[in-house]
Amino acid sequence: MHDLAAVLLAASTLAVAAGPGQDPLEEHRWRHRVLLLYVPAADVPALASFREQLRARDCGVRDRDLVIGEIVGPGEGSLGGRPLAGSEIDRLRERHAVPVADVVTVLVGKDGGTKVRTDGVADLGAIFGRIDSMPMRRQEMSERGSGRCR
Repeated sequence: MHDLAAVLLAASTLAVAAGPGQDPLEEHRWRHRVLLLYVPAADVPALASFREQLRARDCGVRDRDLVIGEIVGPGEGSLGGRPLAGSEIDRLRERHAVPVADVVTVLVGKDGGTKVRTDGVADLGAIFGRIDSMPMRRQEMSERGSGRCR
């Protein structure tokens, strides 16, 4: 019986350790919306455009509980400022079916579902509009106020 307990403890430890590599979005479910940009390389103008939009509308990003992710090429990426492991990048590319050569923006809701998928860099104003039309966001606005930023 003692051996079974040791095996179960080891298995649960491995499951927890493997967690982030399995689904990097899971830690954000029910707490944040996630906006992902997939680009083939760091020097693609789409990445600079995306970052500029985010800088210009930082307050709106925070007000909407958005976590930003950038997936660059086949093996570089971050989510909420945290570097992603190769397995996490692979998992995200597979989940959203984004080839390495494409530029794609994906909005994932707090429930973990894909809400918007756009070829190229999505307009942040349009993303905000989509978020603001969601029932969960409408509830947030009624509880917090209509939003500190527009």
